[in-house]
Amino acid sequence: MNESARPADADAVESPEAVAQAEPGTETEEAPPRIEVEVEDIGPARKKLKAVIPGDTIKARLDSQMSELQQDAQVPGFRKGRVPMRLIEKRFGSTLRTDLRNQLVGEHYQQVLEQEDLVVVGDPDFGDLDKLELPEDGGDLTFEVTIEVVPDFEMPDYHGIEVKREVKEVTDEDVQRELRHEMLRIGDMELQDPDVAATPGDLLDATVRVLAGADAGDDAAEILNFPQAAVWVPEETGSPSGPIAGLMVDDLRSLTLGKKAGDEFRLSLTGPQSHEDERIRNQPVTVTAKINGVHRAQLTDVSEFAKMLGFEDESQLRETVKTQLVARAETAADNDAKRQICEHLLEKVEMHLPEGFSGQQLARVLNRQAAQLESEGVPRQEIEHRLAEMRSSTEESSRKEMKLFFTLARIAEQLGLDVSSAEVNGRISQIAMRRRMRPEKVRDELQRTGQIEQVFMQLREEKTLNALLDRARINNQEPKIKPEAADEAKDEAKDEASPEQSPA
Repeated sequence: MNESARPADADAVESPEAVAQAEPGTETEEAPPRIEVEVEDIGPARKKLKAVIPGDTIKARLDSQMSELQQDAQVPGFRKGRVPMRLIEKRFGSTLRTDLRNQLVGEHYQQVLEQEDLVVVGDPDFGDLDKLELPEDGGDLTFEVTIEVVPDFEMPDYHGIEVKREVKEVTDEDVQRELRHEMLRIGDMELQDPDVAATPGDLLDATVRVLAGADAGDDAAEILNFPQAAVWVPEETGSPSGPIAGLMVDDLRSLTLGKKAGDEFRLSLTGPQSHEDERIRNQPVTVTAKINGVHRAQLTDVSEFAKMLGFEDESQLRETVKTQLVARAETAADNDAKRQICEHLLEKVEMHLPEGFSGQQLARVLNRQAAQLESEGVPRQEIEHRLAEMRSSTEESSRKEMKLFFTLARIAEQLGLDVSSAEVNGRISQIAMRRRMRPEKVRDELQRTGQIEQVFMQLREEKTLNALLDRARINNQEPKIKPEAADEAKDEAKDEASPEQSPA
């Protein structure tokens, strides 16, 4: 609570219940005074807040900080603590007022969220905060902020959802494909001589720039710059399209095939409508790439690969790979059943979402999918390809993803599902093993890119979908957990989380 703010009910007599709950010998902490605020609905899941910071709060905080600064300031010609207040105001007043404004707005914004019970999604928009100045006459300060909140919606019954579960048979072709993938993953990507031309499956180390405008020159406004971008030359057996700088290029194979170190290429395209960067979304852009080097995977013989991994022979390796693929097929069958559950929820839940999505919302959708694919062991090259495809998808697809995100979050809350730090660390260790990196380096990268939260949310969604699968009717079979048992388990969890208080 601000030191100058006096609670609105300061003169009220405390209730016996409040006194009974207080620890002996301690003072009961008073709640902060209510903030004068107007909450205006400006669209689906969007609100504008207009809050007032009382003038007496501003004056008390300003006087306090000025006094502290006067005591600590060192100004030539004056002893410490003896600098005149008018000189303090002249030298430091502007900076101090700006800092105090930001502090007060931030503090009161957080208090408004708690007071009005608002759950915010994404960053708030304070508009042009620099134009907001603290009143000189001791008056109140009013600030406005636009926020996106979790939309209101009715939750349907999610017990006994009908799903079908089928497990795909693993063939010898599947085993051979997986072996090649593992050999490429573990094998070294060897830098080729400068005169070696790129072939399908090669990795190009390139400097990639995204410029504003169609057919833009090198002096055009630069949107993105990747000094060492990884650009894969699409395989001959697959689609000729592929991602570059996160943008899907229809015929990337023809653009990259035959390129050597030092070669350049450029293309113009329209940014996808679901891109998280507003400078690219639905805008004409030019992509330029200069090849720094061509890298090629060094495949070894399968029998030698088996010995390198410690297997007795090639047949033992193939049998192990087949066992892993069978387990993966079981997981894929579960994931398909969960997909059916998600489709059921999307059909049953009515939710009003904003007409357009912010860059942060779209980034959240993409990060959610990236975390999901990473957890399934999908190669990084394939993840980048799918994310680029998602950026090119329709806004309706993004709306479904956001709708599903809010629905699963609500179910997790109703079922009391949470994620521990140990579970997050375990998932990071799994990612590190797949990337052949140390866990602490993976954690640093996830924190730097802001994806640590996505790991948490991905684990929570997995728990939620597993709980829904346990409550589903699979192939017309009775659910593992029936509604009555689920309610009992939920009540027990609540009892354990809220032990009875001892009588006062």
